[in-house]
Amino acid sequence: MSKKSWKSYVIPSIFITVFLIAVVITVMQQRPVSEYPEKLSLLNSSDFVIAGTDPVLQVGEANLGDVSLQFPGGKMLGRSGVYRPADINVLFTFTRKTNLLNKVDINDAGLATTRSISVNDSFDKVVNAYGDGYVRSYYKNDPQTFDAVYGEEQCIVFNVKDNQVKRIVILHDINATN
Repeated sequence: MSKKSWKSYVIPSIFITVFLIAVVITVMQQRPVSEYPEKLSLLNSSDFVIAGTDPVLQVGEANLGDVSLQFPGGKMLGRSGVYRPADINVLFTFTRKTNLLNKVDINDAGLATTRSISVNDSFDKVVNAYGDGYVRSYYKNDPQTFDAVYGEEQCIVFNVKDNQVKRIVILHDINATN
């Protein structure tokens, strides 16, 4: 076999192999799935109050001053508008212009929703408290890990793994209410 004929087979073979590997990787990627209920469960304005706070902290109404009084010793994370308390694994996010609390990420059992749901509770407890009108979003290859989204612009998201709440996000879109 001459050098020229050998190269004419190797180079196209390399390109074909790389192309097939790319196709296999694309096919194996996780595919997101969202399941919608016939009717979404309704959320009230009181659902955006953080349980056990005094004075009351309501997402969409409280400001940085209210949160820092409630959780002193925390710090702002750069110029991002995110406040992290020192003693609890929670992130409070504020709007840039009005400094209103518009998102709370609860990552441990230190805080709860108004309906007494906290991290490490069972998802059955969530359904008993909020109903079954939620959007379920998950990756096709791992349906046991999912987000249960209650509400629309103003929503509460429960990140669930193996029927246990791992994270709670309370989100209040300030622009949707103005």
